Amino acid sequence: MLPFRSESLTRSLIKTISWRIIATTTTILLAYLVTKKWSLALSVGILETISKTILYYLHERAWNKINLFPTIKKDISPLKEKEAESPKA
Repeated sequence: MLPFRSESLTRSLIKTISWRIIATTTTILLAYLVTKKWSLALSVGILETISKTILYYLHERAWNKINLFPTIKKDISPLKEKEAESPKA
């Protein structure tokens, strides 16, 4: 089994930005379809982007602290694995 690894802060931030582009575009288009006003649709999109970017990033970082597989060791190196496998005298 692979050891539990957390994502880097940079990776979480890049994922956050890429998802926000997709989600905000969708929100703006849906808001426009409902209101037929680009100014209102863009306002909704901006507000949604700011709030959900912050919430998504915090969500990612919180999940990064959760180890759903507690039997997996977090600190496994090849040397420690060999020490664990070799019989002690």
